Amino acid sequence: MGTRATSLARRIERLGRVAKDLRDAFGLDRDAQPALAVDGDAVVLGRTDLACVFCGSTEHVMRFRGKGICVDCVTEVRNLVSAG
Repeated sequence: MGTRATSLARRIERLGRVAKDLRDAFGLDRDAQPALAVDGDAVVLGRTDLACVFCGSTEHVMRFRGKGICVDCVTEVRNLVSAG
């Protein structure tokens, strides 16, 4: 996968929020926690690994409705639904 160069100049909001058009350009949803890194005189915005919203695992995680959920938690939820 190649590196994509996108240059968008935006003012950082007082609360430190990332502008919607930047989130859209990177495919980040509103609740995403992007990674920020400093490279010389540049600040680099990146994606963090997708983690399960229930247990925090980063292993075998899939995206569901914009959130991460791991296979183990999917199985646990499925068992709760079928038992109840």
